[in-house]
Amino acid sequence: MDQISNRLQSYLSDSLHDYQTKIDLLGLSCRAYNCLRRNKIETISNLIKKMIESDIKDFRNLGYKTEKEIEKKLIKFLNNYQHKKVSKECTAQISQKQVSVLIPTSRMSSKSWETKKQQETNKNFEQFSQSKIENLISSFRISERNWEIIKLRSVGNTYQIISEVFGVSRERIRQIIQCEIRKINNKIFSVIKFFDFLEEYLIPKIKTIEFSLNYFESIKTFTNLLSQIIGSDISESLCIKIILILRILPLMKNIKYLKKWQRISYFACSIHPIIIEHPLVKKQYIGRKKEKKKLSYTQLAYKVLSESTKPLHWQVIARKADKTGRRKSFNASGLYNALQSHKDVFVRVNQGAYGLKEWGLYEAEYFPEIIAKILKRGKFPLPLGKILFEVNKVRQMKRTSLILSLDLHPRFYKSINNTFGLRAWLEERYKQNLLTPDDFIEESKSYQRIEKAKSRGYNVEEIISLDKKQ
Repeated sequence: MDQISNRLQSYLSDSLHDYQTKIDLLGLSCRAYNCLRRNKIETISNLIKKMIESDIKDFRNLGYKTEKEIEKKLIKFLNNYQHKKVSKECTAQISQKQVSVLIPTSRMSSKSWETKKQQETNKNFEQFSQSKIENLISSFRISERNWEIIKLRSVGNTYQIISEVFGVSRERIRQIIQCEIRKINNKIFSVIKFFDFLEEYLIPKIKTIEFSLNYFESIKTFTNLLSQIIGSDISESLCIKIILILRILPLMKNIKYLKKWQRISYFACSIHPIIIEHPLVKKQYIGRKKEKKKLSYTQLAYKVLSESTKPLHWQVIARKADKTGRRKSFNASGLYNALQSHKDVFVRVNQGAYGLKEWGLYEAEYFPEIIAKILKRGKFPLPLGKILFEVNKVRQMKRTSLILSLDLHPRFYKSINNTFGLRAWLEERYKQNLLTPDDFIEESKSYQRIEKAKSRGYNVEEIISLDKKQ
């Protein structure tokens, strides 16, 4: 025993009567208080003396948590209790060294603590047998007939259907249900310990809680799990009553108990038909409803791009949008049109690729625009190789793609000198003669493509007039 322990032991031997204060002043929990009383420790002097003389772990029914609680409360008492014969220096040293300095505290090994914890858990399981649970449920004083009425209403039957089953009016059924809800609300305190037990031990066994569970499968799962935990068979009818009480909790609008038994009540209220009044069920139901809501092509494209966080080709966007299942019928062309028409939302960043304007992206020019700028800058028709060289400075383009753009777009023409220029530079066909330079005389095949372009929807006259203005 070290110096501080000897000083305290000496003080106790001189003035033991000064610490005849009851252990009630320590403010211990019921478990710790009862444990000390069972070990015949009623005063603080007896407690300190016992701690000096023997190992506290020898106390009967004393767990690790209770031991630490007693040490903590004793330190607090010694710090606050200003006795004239106990110096502040001694109290400070006691506080620093903790009670483990006053006594040779033997910490329980982890294995020993786990054993005690398991014993306490088993004791909790044993206190809820079939008969004891039945007694708890019977305290609500609800007849079997009324339980059946509550059950029928809970699974989605209307007052009219239930009234036909029992041969009473719809109003009478409504009155019975309201009356029984009030009974449950008034007597809910009788099942507090049992529902605490379910919240702590049953829900962890249910690894995943599926939304809108099948009623009969849920009752069966609940019955099997409860029977396994308690260690005895529990009737399905009893489990139905437990589930019904939990489903009534949101209807009572008692926030206190909904928070206290949040997971177990959520499980019960998620059984189909769901109890939408439960806060968590309502939140998930609204979320599911939003997920199933039909979206426009613009909304679908925005959703896909937001989730990808990078620009995508429009065909990839269309495939992903179709997989969401947010439209009864899906048309890829409709989505492509939405990407092109909503310039305030989408930006074309590359050939066929789109991103969101909110990302700060810039619109990529179409190849016809790039070609037209190059020709305008040169102010003269250019050969194919020169145009390809200049285009690749801006964006990479294949030779075949360039030929298609020049041949198919009515904005450009091919001369008899194998050069390409803007159609706006040409004189009318009948004015092109021998005096006209070869680079400004259109070859016949190029001229024939104008009619094909018009059939595809191009407004050739408007294109030419715009280029002339620029």
